[in-house]
Amino acid sequence: MKKRIISLAIAVMFGCSIYTSAITTYAEEACGETDTVSKGTLLYETEVITQKDYDEGFQNYALSAATVDLAVSMHTFSNNNLANVVGVVRDYDTEAFIPNATISVDGEVAVITGEDGRFQIKNLPSGTYDWEINAAGYFAANYSNYDVDSADGTTIFTFYINDDFSVSQDREEIMHDIGGQTVLPSIIDRGNFATSSVARAMSSVPDVSNSIAVYYNNQTKTVDRETYIYTVLSSELYGKSYYTGKGLTSTQVSELYEAQAVAANTFLEYALSVYSNHSGKDYKVCSSSCCQVYDPTKVTEEAIDATANIFYTSGGKSKTDIVMYKPSSTTYDYIWGAFFSSCSGNGTKDHSTQPALKAVSCTDIATGAGGHRYGLCQMGAALRAKNGDSASNILLYYYTDCRIISCTLK
Repeated sequence: MKKRIISLAIAVMFGCSIYTSAITTYAEEACGETDTVSKGTLLYETEVITQKDYDEGFQNYALSAATVDLAVSMHTFSNNNLANVVGVVRDYDTEAFIPNATISVDGEVAVITGEDGRFQIKNLPSGTYDWEINAAGYFAANYSNYDVDSADGTTIFTFYINDDFSVSQDREEIMHDIGGQTVLPSIIDRGNFATSSVARAMSSVPDVSNSIAVYYNNQTKTVDRETYIYTVLSSELYGKSYYTGKGLTSTQVSELYEAQAVAANTFLEYALSVYSNHSGKDYKVCSSSCCQVYDPTKVTEEAIDATANIFYTSGGKSKTDIVMYKPSSTTYDYIWGAFFSSCSGNGTKDHSTQPALKAVSCTDIATGAGGHRYGLCQMGAALRAKNGDSASNILLYYYTDCRIISCTLK
């Protein structure tokens, strides 16, 4: 049925409909002071996601010739679960945008990119699809099991194609890579990890880097920190429908997402400033759960919304939130922002060299993929969100004697 709907809808255009992203208010905690700041804008635009795209809810993302709308072919169906899908096609090596690239969905040609390399498919039924990308002079690229869901807002794809080989990715394999957890240091390097974990007792809040070198597609790529975090968030948690199906409200899902975003930001800062599994490399984090899963093929508007709440301007400076160990009023220390999928009701464990990682009781909202049981339990965090905990309360439950600290981006 999905293939027939797609094939009927090629080149059907969609009328303009403007959506404005919500602005939220957040209490910033830093140095014992509370400052209320407005959030909801992107601190850092990219060529794929601009502030204009975000403000308009991605409704006018591509040129008209590169936009199709499936609404006409859906007139006989009472299905409101229809997703807005946008994206770009890029050269694997040069990052150049590829015009006239064909995007096929489950074997049916759906749309062709415009001269700017962008495309848009409106009102695609929510579901999991196989995507094939073709362009003159390139090998076909295949992206299997990538889903779209209207509950997540717009889904934004970045499809890479290569002129030397066929790119092939399976979202299910990526999402289940080592069970959704930050990986413990390798046995050979655990001594260095333990040494690096000794508390530093900094007397002031440190600045944090906005430039992130991440190893992806066998290359080191540099992205801004906000983009890195919303990409990780899109990769590390399930879509919104999964959690609402477990009884969470939309607001509760947002709190869960924001907690995971701060945890990912905290893990990242530890890798940048204290210890990385990739010492001696020109990058500190990779794209697998050796660090934390980073799959820029797909990001969601819901993940961008949550991340925008922890990147903001205050006092004329760009800021972001991380969790820091704070055993006294005058000291700050980085923590290993570990997280994992599920604890099966067994709770978390003490870590011998991380004072912020203490054993706490925990109950999962559903069966997950297990994990090392250090730090934030994702399935446990979902249940705590369902029970009314805020993002801050979730984080400070799993990370002992800590505070959420506002750090200046440099």
